[in-house]
Amino acid sequence: MRREKIATNCNLTHLDRENIYKRILVKLMSLKHWVISGKEICFPRLGCFSDDSPWAGISERPLKILPWDPKDVNTRFLLYTNENQDNYQELTADASIISDSNFKTDRKTRFIIHGFIDKGEESWLSNMCKNMFQVESVNCICIDWKSGSRTGYTQASQNVRIVGAEVAYFIETLQSSFGYSLSNVHIIGHSLGSHAAGEAGRRTNGTVGRITGLDPAEPCFEGTPELVRLDPSDAQFVDVIHTDAGPFIPNLGFGMSQTAGHLDFFPNGGVHMPGCNKNILSQIVDIDGIWAGWRYKVSFTLSGKKVTGHVMVSLFGNKGNSKQYEVFKGKLSPDSTHSSEFDSDVDVGDVQRVKFIWYNNVINPTLPKVGASKITVERNDGKLDYSLGGGIMPVTILNIRIAKADLRIQNKVPFGDWHCRYQPLVTFSSPPFDLLKHKPKILYSSSEESTFLRKEVCYESLGCFSDSEPWGGTAIRPLKVQPWSPEKIGTRFLLYTNENPNSFQILQPSDPSTIEASNFQTNRKTRFIIHGFIDKGDESWLVDMCKNMFTVEEVNCICVDWKKGSQTTYFQAANNVRVVGAQVAQMLSMLSTNYSYSPSQVHIIGHSLGAHGAGEAGSRTPGLSRITGLDPVEASFEGTSNEVRLDPSDADFVDVIHTDSAPLIPFLGFGTNQLMGHLDFFPNGGENMPGCKKNILSQIVDLDGIWEGTRDFVACNHLRSYKYYSESILNPDGFAAYPCASYKAFESDKCFPCPDEGCPQMGHYADKFANKTSEEQQKFFLNTGESSKFSRSTHSKEFDVELDIGTVEKVKFLWNNNVINPTFPKVGAARITVQKGEGRNVCRSGHTLQHRAGSQRRPKLERGQAPVLSTCLPFLKRKEICYEPFGCFSNEKPWAGILQRPLKILPWAPKDINTQFLLYTNENPNNYQLISVTDLNTIEASNFHMGRKTRFIIHGFLGKGEESWLSDMCKDMFKVEQVNCICVDWKRGARTGYTQAVQNIRVVGAEVAYLIHGLLTELGYRLEDVHIIGHSLGAHAAGEAGRRLGGQVGRISGLDPAQPCFQGAPEQIRLDSSDALFVDVIHTDTSPFIPNFGTRDFVACNHLRVYKYYSSSILNPDGFLGYPCASYSEFEKNNCFPCPDGGCPKMGHFADQFQGKTNAVGQTFFLNTGDSGDFTRWRYKVSVTLSGKKKVNGYVRIALYGSDGNSKQYQIFKGSLKPDANHVTGIDLDFDIGKIEKVKFLWNNHVINLFQPKLGASQITVQSSDGTDDFGIVEAAPRKCLNLPTSPPCVEEKPLHQADRADTEGQKCLLPCQAVATAKVTPGAGVELGRPEGLSEVNQALGAKSCQQLPPPDRFKEASLPDQEPLPPPGFRTQPTGGQLDGKGGVFWSTP
Repeated sequence: MRREKIATNCNLTHLDRENIYKRILVKLMSLKHWVISGKEICFPRLGCFSDDSPWAGISERPLKILPWDPKDVNTRFLLYTNENQDNYQELTADASIISDSNFKTDRKTRFIIHGFIDKGEESWLSNMCKNMFQVESVNCICIDWKSGSRTGYTQASQNVRIVGAEVAYFIETLQSSFGYSLSNVHIIGHSLGSHAAGEAGRRTNGTVGRITGLDPAEPCFEGTPELVRLDPSDAQFVDVIHTDAGPFIPNLGFGMSQTAGHLDFFPNGGVHMPGCNKNILSQIVDIDGIWAGWRYKVSFTLSGKKVTGHVMVSLFGNKGNSKQYEVFKGKLSPDSTHSSEFDSDVDVGDVQRVKFIWYNNVINPTLPKVGASKITVERNDGKLDYSLGGGIMPVTILNIRIAKADLRIQNKVPFGDWHCRYQPLVTFSSPPFDLLKHKPKILYSSSEESTFLRKEVCYESLGCFSDSEPWGGTAIRPLKVQPWSPEKIGTRFLLYTNENPNSFQILQPSDPSTIEASNFQTNRKTRFIIHGFIDKGDESWLVDMCKNMFTVEEVNCICVDWKKGSQTTYFQAANNVRVVGAQVAQMLSMLSTNYSYSPSQVHIIGHSLGAHGAGEAGSRTPGLSRITGLDPVEASFEGTSNEVRLDPSDADFVDVIHTDSAPLIPFLGFGTNQLMGHLDFFPNGGENMPGCKKNILSQIVDLDGIWEGTRDFVACNHLRSYKYYSESILNPDGFAAYPCASYKAFESDKCFPCPDEGCPQMGHYADKFANKTSEEQQKFFLNTGESSKFSRSTHSKEFDVELDIGTVEKVKFLWNNNVINPTFPKVGAARITVQKGEGRNVCRSGHTLQHRAGSQRRPKLERGQAPVLSTCLPFLKRKEICYEPFGCFSNEKPWAGILQRPLKILPWAPKDINTQFLLYTNENPNNYQLISVTDLNTIEASNFHMGRKTRFIIHGFLGKGEESWLSDMCKDMFKVEQVNCICVDWKRGARTGYTQAVQNIRVVGAEVAYLIHGLLTELGYRLEDVHIIGHSLGAHAAGEAGRRLGGQVGRISGLDPAQPCFQGAPEQIRLDSSDALFVDVIHTDTSPFIPNFGTRDFVACNHLRVYKYYSSSILNPDGFLGYPCASYSEFEKNNCFPCPDGGCPKMGHFADQFQGKTNAVGQTFFLNTGDSGDFTRWRYKVSVTLSGKKKVNGYVRIALYGSDGNSKQYQIFKGSLKPDANHVTGIDLDFDIGKIEKVKFLWNNHVINLFQPKLGASQITVQSSDGTDDFGIVEAAPRKCLNLPTSPPCVEEKPLHQADRADTEGQKCLLPCQAVATAKVTPGAGVELGRPEGLSEVNQALGAKSCQQLPPPDRFKEASLPDQEPLPPPGFRTQPTGGQLDGKGGVFWSTP
C-alpha cells in the first residue's frame, strides 16, 4: 500500500487544512485504543522511558503518562562551594564547564533536589549548603527542575524520572572525566526529589555513597515496586526522614509511611511535627509570595459561531511551557476581542507557540466551532512576545485533547498553531481525503512495538520468537507475551580477567574488534554468569564470583548484564531471557567464527531466570561444555517442555543447585523442584537453608554501612545458591554431596559413606566427578553452614564440621543421658573409627564402632571396667584449649554449663578470628596503619605517639572494624584532642552464630590485653592512659581485656553491652566495674545512663544508636547530662532533678570528668536525647502556679528566651486549668539557650468564649540542672481598686514587694492601687516576663515618695485594669503588643 507524507504549508487554504484535520480527528475518536500507542519515548544521553508497568497502568499509577522532554523539564545544576557561597555557578554535564568552575574533585559532592511546585533557587536549598560550609569543604549542587515540577502532580511524578536520569548522567561524567569516586556522592532529595534521587542511584547501579530522602512523596509511589521509588538498593547507604507520614486520604499526609532506606527516622512519630498544627499562614516560612510569577497579557479576536463557554490558552516558549490559563468566560461572539492578564508559574522565555482551547461544558451534536483570528501575547515589560494572524482552526476541546494524546507528529506542533514555521508531518496508509475509509498505520521504530498484531517477532542475527505454544497459551504460561527487542533489553557483556579483576571491559557480540581490544584470552576457559529477575550484571556477587575464580585459575569471566530486561514484570522478564540467551549464543558464534574458539571451552552459570537464559544459549550452541543452574526459577518454567527451560540436553554437562525448591504456593519457594541437570544438588534438603529462618539480623552476612541483608531477608534461600557456588571455588573439598533418594534418607544416615565411585563436590568442581554424565537427573544431598563459611567436611553421620581439619589426630568422646542418676553409670567406647566422606579410615582404636542404622553407638561397660580410650585421644579429659601467647580458655563454669550458657563451646583459634588492629591518628585520620599484636616494631614504625592517650574501639556481633562509625568516632576525637585511636577488627569471629561469637570475644579481649601489656612492658606506656570502648559484644571483650590487666587500665566504656549469655552471669565473664579504674556504660536497647527508655525506629536501631550518641558527645560535651535516678519513670516525674551537690556526669566521651565517678559502682543515670542531628538536649524544670477567677479547660505552654537563643514552645500542662493550681514538668531543649532572660507564658482552651475568660500565672519558676533558679517571678494577688480620681491620686500604703533580706523587711512604699492589680492573659495571648533589674525609674513614675534604699527585687507584679493602659511591674518597661489585657491583646514586659 502506498504511503504518503502530507505536509501543511502556507499554500494550503484554511478550508483545506480544516478538512484534513477534521477527518483525522473524527477518525481518531473511533480509534482510542490505537491513539495510546506510544509506550516509550527515548532521549539522547538519557535513554528510553516507558509508560508500561510498573511506571503506569498499576493501581498506584492508573494513568499512562510519559515524562516530558528534558528540554521542557529544564533541569539545571547550580553549584555552590566554600568559595562561592552566595552565588551559584551553573554547570552542565560537560567536563570543560566543570573544570572551569569551583568544583573540587578532592571534596565530597552533595546534590539537593527539591520537590513538587518548588524550585532550585529556593533559599532553603542554598541555606542547607551554607550550613554544610560551616562544617566541611564540599561541592553543594542544587538541582533546579521547577519547569517540570510546576505542573499537575501526576505529570511531575513522571518528570522526576528525567531529573534522576540527568543527575545520573552528570555523576557518570564526573566519574569518567575526572575519575571521581561515586562513594563521595551524596544525593539529598525532598518530596518528589527523593524519588528522583532514587532514580539517579538506580542508574548508577547503587554505587553512590549515600542518598537521603527527606519525607519522600507518597502519592504514586507508596506500595509501588522498588524500581519506581526510592529504595535501599539505590545507594550504598540510604537514610530517610519521615515527617508527614499520615495517610494522604483523609489526613493529607504528603509523605510516605513505607520504609524506603537502611535507616528510616520518624521524628515525633513521623506524622505530626511540633509547631505544625497552626493556621496555614504560619507554615509559609520561606517562599517568595507563594512563588514568583511571570506576568503575561493575552489578547485574542474570536472567529466562528456564537456560543457560551470558556477560553483558555497555554504558552510554549524556549525555556518551558505554561499550564492552561482561563482568559475569558461568557458569550463567545465572532469578531469580539478579549484580553486578560495572568501570572505564569514558569518563565517560558520567548513565546514560540500558543495553544488555544475553548469549551462550553455542553454536549452539542451540532459541534459549534470557535476559533481565533488573531492572538497577541505581551510580557509585563511591554514587549510584544508573540503575534499570530490568519486564524486558528475552530475546534472543540474534546478533539484537541485526543489530538494531543500522542499522535507521534514529528515536531509535536499543536493542531491549533498555524504558523508557517511549523510543518507537522503525519504518515497515512492512504491519501488524506480517504481517511474515513482506511485505518492509519503506525510506523514503529522497531518491530517489537507492533507485536500485538503478530504471533512472532524477529530480530536481526537472533532469529524469530513466537508467542505460540509452548512459549504462551499453555496452562503454565497462559499469557501470550513476546520478548522485548535487544535494544530495549540492553544486554551488556562485562569482561573481567586476571588482568582486570576490578573493572570490566564491554564486549559486543556484533563487533569482533571489542574482543581484540580487550584482555580476552583464547587459550583460557570462558565462564559466563547470568543474573536473574530484578537483578543486574554489575551486582557485587557476580564480580566476587569472578574474583574467586581468579584465585584458582586463569579465566575469562563475562558477567551478562540484562537489568533493563529483568527489572520489569515477571512474565515479561521470563520471556526476555529468551533474547538474552540468544545474545549469549550470538557471542559464542562470533568467537567461534572469528577466533576458532571452541564451545567446549565455555561454561555458562545462570541464577534464577538466568539459568533458563543459559539453557536457551546452550540449545542454540552445539558442543557447549557446561551449564550450571543456580536455583532455576519455578514460575512459568517448571513442568514446561524442554525447549522452554533448562534441560540436560543444553550442554555436555549440566549441574543444578536447588536451594528454594518449596512450592511457590503456598510457601513462596522461588526455585524449581524439578530435576533439570545431569547432577541435581539439594543442599540441606533444597528448601530451607540454615540461617534463612531467623530474624533479619541473622541474614546480615556481608554488611557494608548498615545492611546489605535486606534482600537476603526476602529471598534468602533463593540467593544462597550463588553464595554456595562462589564459596565452593575456594573450597574444593567442602561441599561433598551424597547420592540419596531423599533428604529424609540422607538425614537418617542411609546414604553414608560415598559409593565406590566416590561423591561429587557441589559447585565449581562438580565437573570433576567421574560419573557426572553416566545418567541424567541424579540427586545428591549434603548439609551446609548457616553463614559465611558454608562448606562442611562430613566426618560422621552425627555432625558436619565447619572447616576441613585435615588429618585427624585426636578424638574426644563424650556421652550424656540428660538424667540425674546417683548410681553414676559409666559408658565408653571399645573402638572408634573416624571416617571421612571418601570412605577412608583416618583414625582407629580398638574394634571399629560401625556407623550404621541400628548399631549400638554407646556400648555399656561392666561395673568397674575402665573405658577403652582411643589412642588418637590424648586430651579426652581436657576441657580447655590453649593458644600461644594468649593462654588457655576453658569451657567449664562460669564460661559454659550455666543457666545463661548451657552449651559448652570453646573459642576459635586466633588465626581463624583474625583480629586486626587499625591505627588512626591526627596525622593519618583517613587511612589506618596495621599494627601486629605480636610485633611491637609495627608500633614504632607507625604514627603511634607515646605522649598521647590511646583509645581502642571494639565492634560487636556481625560488625567489622572498617565500618565507618568507628573511623568517624576517631575523626571526632581528633577535633578535640590528640590521640591514638585503634579500631579492633574481629569480623571473621563476629560473623558466625551468636553463641560462637560470644566465646570468640574471649580471644579478642586476650589479644587487646596482650597488645596493651606489650606497650607497658616494652615501651613504658602508662595503663592509665588507655581507654577501651566496646559496642555490644565488644563491650564484654573490653571487660576481658581489662580483667587480664588487673583492672588497671584507665577507663572502659561499654556501649549497650550485649545481653544474651551475659546478663546475670558472674563478673568474670562480662563487663564489670572492677575491669578498669573507671567503667561507664550507655544502655540504649534495654528497659532498665538509659536515654529515652528505648525508641524502636527499625530493627536494632536502639542498639546501633548508642555509638552515635557517643560520637556526638565528643563534639557536644554539655548536651548529654545524665541524672542519678532509681528509674526512668521517676526521672520523667522530675523526682531526680536537679543535679545533686556533686553535679551530674556527662554521658559519653567526657564521662570521666565527673568528680564522683568512682564513689560507688552501679550508679544509674537517666537522660533524654533528640531523635536526630547531634541528639543533644538541655533539661529544665518548670513550675507554674496559675491565677484567675474561673476554671477553664485548655493547655499551658512556655517558651524560654536566653542569651544564646530562644527555645520553641513547650507544653507544661493540658487539662483543667484551675486558679492557684501548681503544675511542674521537665522540658528538654534541643540547644543550649544560655542564661535565661525572658519567659513567654501562653494558654489556650481551643474554644471560642464570648466571655473572654482570663488566666494568669501567679508564679513561674524555671530551674536549671545545677539547681539554681534561672528565673523566678511572683505576681501579686488579684484585688479591686476604686475608680481613680484625677487628684489626689488613689494611694494606699502597701508593701512594694516581699523582701528576701531581714534588714528590708516591712519597708513600705506608696503605690497607685492599680499597680498591684493582677494581669490576666486571654486565650492565645502571651506575656513575656523579664528579669527585674532596678526600681528607680518605676518608682518615680509611680510617684513613690518614701521608698529609700530599696533592695533589687527578685519578684514582680503584673498590673492591668479594664479600659486602662496597664502599668509595668516594678523594674520593667512596657512593650505594647496591640491591645489591653482584656481579651484583645497582650503585654510584653522586658528589662529596662
